[in-house]
Amino acid sequence: MNRIALLVQRLAIAILASSGFAAAADCDGKYVAIDQHGHEYAARGPARQLAETIKQAKAGVAVEQRNLAISYDTGYRVSRCRGQAAYWYAKAAESGDDVAKQWLAKNKVFAALRSGPECVGERCSAANADENRIAVLYSNSSKNNHYYAPVTINGRTVQGMIDTGASTVAMSADVAKTFGINAVEGKAGQSSTANGKISTTHVIVPLIDVAGIRLRNVPVSIGISDGMLIGMSFLSRVNVAMGSGTLTMSKRQ
Repeated sequence: MNRIALLVQRLAIAILASSGFAAAADCDGKYVAIDQHGHEYAARGPARQLAETIKQAKAGVAVEQRNLAISYDTGYRVSRCRGQAAYWYAKAAESGDDVAKQWLAKNKVFAALRSGPECVGERCSAANADENRIAVLYSNSSKNNHYYAPVTINGRTVQGMIDTGASTVAMSADVAKTFGINAVEGKAGQSSTANGKISTTHVIVPLIDVAGIRLRNVPVSIGISDGMLIGMSFLSRVNVAMGSGTLTMSKRQ
């Protein structure tokens, strides 16, 4: 495997494992070399390729700053070190490296999760909810891998589907009745959904709770044929990060 492919592979592993990154870091400054048979052994200084990466990173080369961050992040030819990895990812991001920017964004989410408070999946609820909560949702393999979250309005809870194609939070007339929402006071209009535009009644809900995250005065559309969609009138007001089968939401400060 060539150097670029190996770094890319280790980057993928680093992104997937970054939530447990702190526990694995040791920062003891040791270097590792690889012999002609592919075996690793302790070295007194950085291997030639790593030394060149360090030189270019210090010179401000974005891709090498990112590569050096990956080395510290994964323990590739140098001891793993969270502080050094974060430093060089930040330098690479400042230099315009998109991969480094993605790492910083993901690491920020995981750091927030580690510091709490948080809720996961169906355990998220409005009861005693912290309004700055972080919610973690998992895709439902039995329902086309969509993301579902509990939605609470007026003390009543219904499962809703995350739908970035819907311009607003949208629900059927039956769901609106479950929530005790009076659609008579709403305004007639149209809403955009994944299935196109539909005729709806628009209302403003004073307080809506999705997976423990509360927002006030959220536009809601009533009139879809069935169920409930968590659309952009809610999603555009929170931080959303998606990974492999995972969606994380947090309230903006």
